[in-house]
Amino acid sequence: MGWNRRVIAQALSLTGPTISHHLSRLVDVDLVTMDKEGNTHVYSLNASNLQNFQKHFELTAITEAQSSPFPANADAETQRILKSFVVGGRLVKIPEMLKKRRVILRWLVEQLDPVREYSEKEINTFLKKFHEDCATLRRELVDGQLMTRKDSIYRRA
Repeated sequence: MGWNRRVIAQALSLTGPTISHHLSRLVDVDLVTMDKEGNTHVYSLNASNLQNFQKHFELTAITEAQSSPFPANADAETQRILKSFVVGGRLVKIPEMLKKRRVILRWLVEQLDPVREYSEKEINTFLKKFHEDCATLRRELVDGQLMTRKDSIYRRA
């Protein structure tokens, strides 16, 4: 069973051109099929492709959750902040708000060995993997008491 553009537009309270635009995209990716009945185009869902599409995104969500660079035990607010500022494992911006900056700094420091001592060069190399401004991050980690510095040797606090 299918529906024509006018019926779909009425059901969704949208204009015909809007429906046509979106239906054409769905037809292009084979999630919807279009047949002609006289002068009318009739649209139907492509059930098997929709199921494949759904399975793909379910698997993608599972894979992303398993490979997330964020701590699994982090609360929802922490996860939200990390997702906002970390893309592809890199810090896109150092947060201006202290609360958000603390979340990012904790995430960074938790990736360091808690008993190892690091030279300034090693800390810079580590921080540059996440953001170019390693000096600001390094200073924030020390000022925020997440790391200690003595004679250019850094340790997790």
